[in-house]
Amino acid sequence: AIQACITHQRYASGFVDHDAWFADHMIEAGIEGGMISKGCSIHATSNVQYSTLLEHVQVEENVSLSGCLVGANAHIGSGSRLENVVIDFNAYVPEHTVQSGGTYPNTSESS
Repeated sequence: AIQACITHQRYASGFVDHDAWFADHMIEAGIEGGMISKGCSIHATSNVQYSTLLEHVQVEENVSLSGCLVGANAHIGSGSRLENVVIDFNAYVPEHTVQSGGTYPNTSESS
């Protein structure tokens, strides 16, 4: 869906750089085919592929996000590797977290 919006210029604000959409400013990290909302901070050593980051997401160094939806105000700790994960609003993902699929936090686990 993100790629269709970029390809067909279906956005009212922000700008496109290659195949990624940015709400307010260019991010000096590896961004491929994503949507980066306003106020996001992504460390230059991190890589974001085909992911959507909602407002004010913080991504620390050496993080890899692929196919993720990251809720507003989430914080992704350094060295984390997340693939096809839906990350909740205001979530704090600890350093070196590795997860493929599902949600974070995983609300289906019993306490």
